[in-house]
Amino acid sequence: MPVYLFTLHSHGSWLPDRARGYTRRQQGIFPADPHMAGHYREKMTTDVVQFNRAAQQTIVAAVREKADIKSWTVHAIATDPTHAHVLLSWKRYTPWLDVRRGLKSSITRQLNARFGSQRWLAAAGSRKRVTARPHFNHLVKQYLPAHRGEVWINPQHR
Repeated sequence: MPVYLFTLHSHGSWLPDRARGYTRRQQGIFPADPHMAGHYREKMTTDVVQFNRAAQQTIVAAVREKADIKSWTVHAIATDPTHAHVLLSWKRYTPWLDVRRGLKSSITRQLNARFGSQRWLAAAGSRKRVTARPHFNHLVKQYLPAHRGEVWINPQHR
């Protein structure tokens, strides 16, 4: 059974001028670059998105609802103003890309319905396969609960 930690970023919130640096798809991590951030901002056609508490609650609800429909197991969800993490597993063969696509579309649909249509999420996001029990336990017990926003931990893991 695959277990993945998906990270979905809010649109425009992780630009190259972040103090911790930024990533370019399939190229890796780069140091902070204010000049490059200016280029990114020039190309943006919509505003930067920050998830307020109500949007974070909607994200948690959307993930849990999608998981119920698909018979996926949500182990934990953690949000903050710039991103959401979803720790998820599933039994039936489904490529991780399809799972991520389903999460993003469900989240977007519910955010649009509640707050109005806009671009909520960055194009891709990240995913990490969780293969070791100590890593899983760290995510559920320490890393995800430490987030500043809405946090939901599956009661089976408390």
